[in-house]
Amino acid sequence: MNENTKDMVTEHQINDYVIYRKNGICKIVDIRTENFGDMGPNLYYVMQTVYDENSIIYVPVTSKDLEQNMRRLLTVEEIHDIIDEFVESDKCWIDDSKTRVASFTKTLNQGDRAEILWIVKALTTHKSDLETQKKKLSVSDTKILTAAQKLINEEFSFVLGIPQEEVISYIKKRIDKILKGDTPQYVERDRA
Repeated sequence: MNENTKDMVTEHQINDYVIYRKNGICKIVDIRTENFGDMGPNLYYVMQTVYDENSIIYVPVTSKDLEQNMRRLLTVEEIHDIIDEFVESDKCWIDDSKTRVASFTKTLNQGDRAEILWIVKALTTHKSDLETQKKKLSVSDTKILTAAQKLINEEFSFVLGIPQEEVISYIKKRIDKILKGDTPQYVERDRA
């Protein structure tokens, strides 16, 4: 943090990891005053996406929709709670595609990871059902499924310290243990 900002209190701090909109996981590398064009000097979070270190994002600290667009990462315990509660989820499929797309898009934008995990399950099941009928998932459902999988895979992978391609398997194994009445355990992996 530079001299101009050292006394200002911000919700997030340098070296915090957050999820920013559809950019995915970002590390806050600085909080500093910048003067971009006609906007005058403003305090910004300077963030670097963890999966593309060349991507730098500047977000005004005082942005009115900051809370909606920038969220803290889940903890390991919160991920486990989401998976554990997911087993008992009783959400209903939305048959009307326009209503479904609007609802799922709103959910993605709100960032509730439990709801997003349900979207992944619902659309994956729907895709499998369609394939048995030699049909394909609609373009809009495919886009939503891809975005939902990206959000879940990136965050769960990063927090749990497992490769992204192992996330779905990890979730399935945890659910299987719960359904068998076992208490799933988590063994933290080294990030090295």
